[in-house]
Amino acid sequence: MRMKGLLWKCWKNENAIAIDLEEEKAGDSLGKDFATGWFIFLLVVIGMLGMGQTAFATTSLPNGGSVSGAIMTAGEVTPYSFTAEAGEHIEIQVAETSGSTYFQPLIELYGPGGGDAILTHTGNPVTQMALTIAETGTYTLLVQDYRGDSTGEYDIYYVNIPGVDELGPLVNGGVVSNSIVLGDLDTYSFTAEAGEHIEIQIAETSGSTYFQPLIELYGPGGGDAILAHAGNPVAQMALTIAETGTYTLLVQDYRGDSTGEYNIYYVNIPRVDEPGPLVNDGVVSNSIVLGDLDTYSFTAEAGEHIEIQIAETSGST
Repeated sequence: MRMKGLLWKCWKNENAIAIDLEEEKAGDSLGKDFATGWFIFLLVVIGMLGMGQTAFATTSLPNGGSVSGAIMTAGEVTPYSFTAEAGEHIEIQVAETSGSTYFQPLIELYGPGGGDAILTHTGNPVTQMALTIAETGTYTLLVQDYRGDSTGEYDIYYVNIPGVDELGPLVNGGVVSNSIVLGDLDTYSFTAEAGEHIEIQIAETSGSTYFQPLIELYGPGGGDAILAHAGNPVAQMALTIAETGTYTLLVQDYRGDSTGEYNIYYVNIPRVDEPGPLVNDGVVSNSIVLGDLDTYSFTAEAGEHIEIQIAETSGST
């Protein structure tokens, strides 16, 4: 929403405030002081948020996707919105893609009832925000320059857990390869039953100097992360499932300001049997690549005795 060169006429109509934007007329005394006009506009925005209204047009954030935007004039404020239910977990990242020397995105999140901002954050080149939703309704995100005097372009990444599944299910006993661009949030899913054991490893395969994958695991009901771990070059995660359902894995850069490529290895036990059964009184040869998880199986009866030995035949230091 660009306001430069405009004057604002505001009025209250029962439960809403509308804004009528008209081109500034020559000689109109209201248009003489642009700074004053901006002050009036910000008061109007605050008033609408306080009433729980978003009378101005907003852009909906796509769950698991991204939206590109720009601050074209100094002081510009751009609104976005999303709906969420109590207990869901949301994460938002805004990445600066270009801009003037001091451009730094500032984001403010307002709840369904308006009032003060729930969260406010700024960062360069990436601004991050995460919370578990307390109140069901429509939320408003305002994006502007931190100092208010610079311009630039940005990308917004948004996820709402559960419900998001941007990149699809993880492969049990297999590997999924992908990459993180600046500010990116990648999501995957898997189903598991109570009592099953899962292990996940994510390995950095290439990237900028400080790239370090961070993985967060969320349960079927959303809420706070069950587990979170970062590592370089490998991040690891293991747990026994407490609740049957669909789980969400969120992948991002630990610092939020680096990029790179990764592989995810995932196993669900007892469902997995990737290379197949072990050979009784025999040998199986294989190899481990960075982050790899290999699984084997055998059958046995109560009272039988088994012994297994694994010997390294070659490898890194």
